[in-house]
Amino acid sequence: MDIYDFTKPQLESKLVNELKGVQRVPALLLPYPMESLKTVNLQKYCVLDCEPLHDFKGYAMHLLTETSKSHHLPVVLRDDVGAYIVRALKGEHVSGSDIRCAVIHIYQMLSNAKASWKIQTLFLTLVQISQCLYSEDVERCPKQILRFYNCCWLHHELSVDLFPNPHETALHGVYFHALLNHGPVQQEI
Repeated sequence: MDIYDFTKPQLESKLVNELKGVQRVPALLLPYPMESLKTVNLQKYCVLDCEPLHDFKGYAMHLLTETSKSHHLPVVLRDDVGAYIVRALKGEHVSGSDIRCAVIHIYQMLSNAKASWKIQTLFLTLVQISQCLYSEDVERCPKQILRFYNCCWLHHELSVDLFPNPHETALHGVYFHALLNHGPVQQEI
């Protein structure tokens, strides 16, 4: 199938029909929805398995939402963390950098209040994953990639342990998979 002469709406409908719901149309087509991939010089465009800003934001928003309803938070901290999460997620458009800051702030709140090591480590590993995703090219080395894999593994184990019913929430969905499974592999490349 030659997709390079399709416009954005045509490409979206093809993706839904052919790939049964995969909808990652190149973001670079957004300003030019009626242009084809060839016209905007994207005929060799590759859709990545992990889009750090998109996947981190989506997963972190789900995690923050679940955490605000969680019994894993200390009682003294539950109201403060819940109120902070509501403020952080409030608004029509929540940016990825706001979510990253919220994750760091929640981790600091948890560590200062001496919350359980599992919930602290869950947020610490997410902070470290964020650091790996957004590191400069010169910082990317085998040591950092190994750290990324280890953080993803530990984060996955803690997430499944703390939130064991993934079917009740969107927590262990597409964002979780893309971030923890494809993120480290993509960083190797």
